[in-house]
Amino acid sequence: VIDCAKHLHTRKYFMWDGAEENYVAKPDEVTQLYVYAHSEDFNALQTAFDNIFAGNEWHIKNKFKNEIAFITNKAPESELRELIAKLPSDKVKIMHTLF
Repeated sequence: VIDCAKHLHTRKYFMWDGAEENYVAKPDEVTQLYVYAHSEDFNALQTAFDNIFAGNEWHIKNKFKNEIAFITNKAPESELRELIAKLPSDKVKIMHTLF
């Protein structure tokens, strides 16, 4: 793409080679996720977090802003997303980590 932008007014010939299935990411790969959750009912959010992610050491709870941010333990991504969906929150942001 960068090469195309650099040579905008020249003719380019591109071809795609075959690739393995799931070349970029393995389906349901074991990973860790960074999660930000906000809820108007912070007590319900905190209780759910403590029950669902018991033993999770990497978290920050901010009662004054009604939010919790944490890094999940390693697990298949589908399982993590199912657990995150159980949090009683009105705003959730999920990002992949690099560990």
